[in-house]
Amino acid sequence: PVSPASADPTPTPGPPSAPQPTFSGVPLQIPNMTDVTLVQRLTPGTRVLTAGTITVPPGWIHARVFYVGRDGAGIRVYVADRTWRSPASLTIGAQVRVVGVVAEYRGEKEIVVSRGRDIVVLACCQNVRPVLLTSADLRAWAGTLVRVEGRVERVYRRTLRLRTKGGDVYVYAPASSHVDVRGLRVGERWAATGVVTRGPRGWQIIVRGTDDLQRLPGRLALSRRLIHIVASTLGGKCFGWWSWPLRSGHCLL
Repeated sequence: PVSPASADPTPTPGPPSAPQPTFSGVPLQIPNMTDVTLVQRLTPGTRVLTAGTITVPPGWIHARVFYVGRDGAGIRVYVADRTWRSPASLTIGAQVRVVGVVAEYRGEKEIVVSRGRDIVVLACCQNVRPVLLTSADLRAWAGTLVRVEGRVERVYRRTLRLRTKGGDVYVYAPASSHVDVRGLRVGERWAATGVVTRGPRGWQIIVRGTDDLQRLPGRLALSRRLIHIVASTLGGKCFGWWSWPLRSGHCLL
């Protein structure tokens, strides 16, 4: 038998430790870190330290540009050092820490990093859930990974114009994505997942690969533009909104 005197004493609980910030379960222990959801609100010239997951890797838009974010937020990152070369670890899903200065490029907020060592890979890999948008106001979601659904209204060389419930949205597929949008047909329903960026036509969504485009079930709809072209060719005029099968609107031929 063990005497009470020789038994291990019950440990006395000490003061609770201060909670440490975590990133996907990994303690960051980074003082003065700004959550990526707040970076978009900072004024240009503000020095910032933040962390996030890479949603668009370097080379998709520019060799020294990439995007980091988390669920519901994101920011563009630009490396000012022209000698910087992206390491292989900076891929989609890599969790990174970034130190830089907030700036604005063509109306889009960004973090300008002066040195490559100010970008530190913390872990890999983590998925970011896209935000399903019902509005065509993309500016409010700058830098964020989003998903939109709509009908193909027009197909350009590398760009789609989708008609969503909230309005028209441009979807851009850069050469690095290996996505050829020219095979999509006007009137088909598609979902596009990508990051909101500023492009030549204004705010747009940039896709990163074939997995970011998904064909949705549904009947082929004739666009309003195509209906009016056909009616004009036949010497008539259309009123209202037409779709196939015909639901509303009418044409006089």
